[in-house]
Amino acid sequence: MSKKNKRSFENCPGCVTGHVKLLLHDLSRLNVRVNAKSLLRTWLFHPGFRSVVSVRIMNHAYAKQRFRLALLLRTRNISKYGIDVFPGCRIESGLRIEHPVGIVIGRGVVIGKNVTLMAGVVLGQRDLRAQILGPSPVLGNEVTVASHVCIYGAVSIPEGSFVRSKALVTENDLTQVVKAINKGN
Repeated sequence: MSKKNKRSFENCPGCVTGHVKLLLHDLSRLNVRVNAKSLLRTWLFHPGFRSVVSVRIMNHAYAKQRFRLALLLRTRNISKYGIDVFPGCRIESGLRIEHPVGIVIGRGVVIGKNVTLMAGVVLGQRDLRAQILGPSPVLGNEVTVASHVCIYGAVSIPEGSFVRSKALVTENDLTQVVKAINKGN
């Protein structure tokens, strides 16, 4: 194997097995049994899961430096599911998208494990006029973002938080973020 081929695999560690593990973890968030009937039912009747699969494939193409394919898949996601995810943003395992309409995930956004996004969520830079990559939001693990929420700029949503519906969260204002209550205490 040449150095060039080795380098391309380094961009996507674990390649196929890693992506299968990601998808199985995404699927487990839907409380679906892993059998043919349940998988078929989920694929047919849960557009949020189909959109997550499509985003994973797009990010894989981007990691393999197949930029045209990644942009083509981005366009398909917009037209088919109504979700606009910039190729190359970092999304950990367990992503759950409920009602994948109007969701925008911009360049540089980092999404932690087991995050749930509802319809109309916008995550991105504060100033689009800047030609350079500005600071983008970071969502911690176990975060739920309710519908019609905009999160802009250098915002770090803490682990286990819930962002209220119709909230505008910016760098200096985290008043719409509710920290989850630990039921174990």
